Amino acid sequence: MERFLHRLHCAVLVATGQLSASAVARIYGDSPSAVTKWAVRFRAHGLGGLREEQRSGRPSTLSAAQAGKLARFVGERRAQSQPVTGPLLADFIERSLAVRLTVRQCWRILKKMGRDAPGV
Repeated sequence: MERFLHRLHCAVLVATGQLSASAVARIYGDSPSAVTKWAVRFRAHGLGGLREEQRSGRPSTLSAAQAGKLARFVGERRAQSQPVTGPLLADFIERSLAVRLTVRQCWRILKKMGRDAPGV
């Protein structure tokens, strides 16, 4: 939702002529081409043009059952106020699920589960 609102704000500023795409891009740290794309989609399709598009990507390495076991592990650790780190998660996944993931991949999993950044 946050990304949608960001795109909307940028698109409205450009679509209403308040600022140029380059100015909006400079202010908000986006590329001018991205801001232009959002403004064009907003003009053509309204709010729907700014919704998240499906992205292709590598399928998950973990099955639904493995993801459930992982979520339970993280939930139990958090319930006990124990830290969950990328290295800890990588070790758990390799030992318990027989899947090898990089520490970076594990930080991404934690971020999706509500942990914003290492050390938080």
